[in-house]
Amino acid sequence: MNQSFDIHPKWETSLSRADYQELHALFLHYQNNRLHSTATLTSDLNITYLPLFRAINHKNELLVTAFVTNNASQMICFKNVEILYHESNMEPIKATGTIHNFDLQPFKTTAWTFIFPDHCIKEAKRIYLIDQAT
Repeated sequence: MNQSFDIHPKWETSLSRADYQELHALFLHYQNNRLHSTATLTSDLNITYLPLFRAINHKNELLVTAFVTNNASQMICFKNVEILYHESNMEPIKATGTIHNFDLQPFKTTAWTFIFPDHCIKEAKRIYLIDQAT
């Protein structure tokens, strides 16, 4: 994989240095094909998703943070996109929406948190969804 890692401008002002360092370290493992997720995110877009962790926010919405990779030579926009989230032993969870000002540049990877208002997950603490291969 020959990708570069970018932080979305919305995240630059709110992401702590420690969180950035964690994401960057995970990206290096991802770039070397040494990071695998136990969950999936899918859509009709020509994008690779790698779910990293999930949590429940104060509104009881499911938050799934993932690496989002554009392997195409053209920019991809998230407009009216249906995203499916799936973990083993549960039905897929669906959300549809537009992410304003989120245009994924060619051959770039960024981190993004997808919000699923309707879900069946009860565990609120942050759960890592990744394994590092050796």
